[in-house]
Amino acid sequence: MKTYLKSLALLIVAAFVLTSVPAHAVSVDFLYQVPGDGSGKTSLYVDSNNVANNSLGIFIETFDGVAPAGNGTYPLFNGGSVTVESGGWFTSLNEATDLYVSGNFGIRTGTTSYAATPAGDTTNFAFAPGNGGPLPTTVRVEYGNDPNFIGYRINYLGLYYGSIDNYNNIAFYSGDNLFIGDGILSDGVITGAEILASQGGTSGNQFQPGSNVYVNLYFDPSEVFTAFELRTTGVAFEVDNIVIAVSPVPEPASMLLLGLGLLGLAGIRRKLK
Repeated sequence: MKTYLKSLALLIVAAFVLTSVPAHAVSVDFLYQVPGDGSGKTSLYVDSNNVANNSLGIFIETFDGVAPAGNGTYPLFNGGSVTVESGGWFTSLNEATDLYVSGNFGIRTGTTSYAATPAGDTTNFAFAPGNGGPLPTTVRVEYGNDPNFIGYRINYLGLYYGSIDNYNNIAFYSGDNLFIGDGILSDGVITGAEILASQGGTSGNQFQPGSNVYVNLYFDPSEVFTAFELRTTGVAFEVDNIVIAVSPVPEPASMLLLGLGLLGLAGIRRKLK
C-alpha cells in the first residue's frame, strides 16, 4: 500500500511538472494566399478578401486605416514609444483596442528610394526606418501590455515580409527575453539571410516570390509570446498584413484533470495486478 501511495504521489508531481515546464514549441512555414484586396500575400487564417474574423480570435493589421497625404506617404513615427489609439493609423486587433509600438517607421503606398513595395502589393505597407530615419533601426510591436489580452495568449503570428534584405531580421519575445525555439528560431531571431536561403530568394529583390515571403509562426498553447521586433541596419524593412490568432490561457483545472487521469490509470493497473 505504501508503495502504491508513493507511486500515486510521484504521478501527481509528474503531471504538474509536465504542464509547467516550457516546451518552447513553435513551428515556422511560408504558406500564403493571394487576397482579393491587392495586397500581394496574406495569411490562410483570414478570408479571401483579407478580412479577419475577430469572433474567432483572429485579427489583422493592414495599415489601410487612413488615406495617404497626397504623395502616398503616411505620417512618420520618429522614435520613442507611442500608443496607437483606436481610430489611429492602425487596424490591428479591432477598432476599440490600442497597440503599443516603439521605433522609427513610416507607412506609405508605392515604391520610393527609401522603401520598396512588397511584390504585388498595391495597398499600404509599413517600412523602417522612416524617410531620413536613423540606422540601425528597431521597431517593436508589443502585445503583452494590452489589457485586452488578459486571459489570452497568441498562438499564431503571420506577416508579409517584402523585398527581404540580408541585413533585415525579426526577433520574437516572451516578456523581456528572446523567445527561443527550434530550428530557424533557435536563437529567437529569424534573419533575412535565413529566409532567403530557405526560399531561394535574392537579397533586396522586389519581385521574386522567394524574396517576398509570407512568414507564419505557430506557438504551442503553453508558450507566452508577447512581442516582436523588426530590425534593420540598412534601407529598408517592409511589412504588411500582420495577422495574429489568440486562444484562452489553459485553466489550472486542466492540470488537475491530467493528474486525476494519471491516478485513474494507476488504479486500473493496480486492480489488474
